Amino acid sequence: INMAKSKKKKSNLGLIFKVVTLVFAVAAFCMAFLTCVKFVTDKGDVANTFTGFQEMFGYTKKSTSIIGAEVSTKYLAFGFMAVVTFVLPVVGAVLTLLKNKIVRLVGAALMIVGAVLMFLLPQFAVLATVDGELTVVTMVLDNLNRSLGLGAILGGVFAALGGLVSGYAVLTNK
Repeated sequence: INMAKSKKKKSNLGLIFKVVTLVFAVAAFCMAFLTCVKFVTDKGDVANTFTGFQEMFGYTKKSTSIIGAEVSTKYLAFGFMAVVTFVLPVVGAVLTLLKNKIVRLVGAALMIVGAVLMFLLPQFAVLATVDGELTVVTMVLDNLNRSLGLGAILGGVFAALGGLVSGYAVLTNK
């Protein structure tokens, strides 16, 4: 009777680890809604901020000029590495749900790699160009310092925690 109880407890613990891993992965992905990259002047003033989704899929700001015409200014272009950064923790978490121990370990590793990439997000911001040249607006951004926003920091922390939890679960056979 005691063996049956301990076996059930072990399977519940494994399920808890999987749920926690998934929650951390989803939380890491949701950080794309927050500011992930900031462009900062030498004095420390924030000149521009962009969310993870803006960094992934590009960002164009529309405004109205003095004469009433609508003007579009493209700041960021599609960023493949930003997409990879936010997708890796989710793919890793899904892999940790499978039965194969090696695949689960690869899933944990993907989450850790995603966490490391989150901290490199400012370097992945692709400035918009016209005919291969930076525009006046993107030239200004290119001369500013890039720094991490809250979304990238929290996303990296959540992805790392998810990777560590799933890695622990795999290595301890939970």
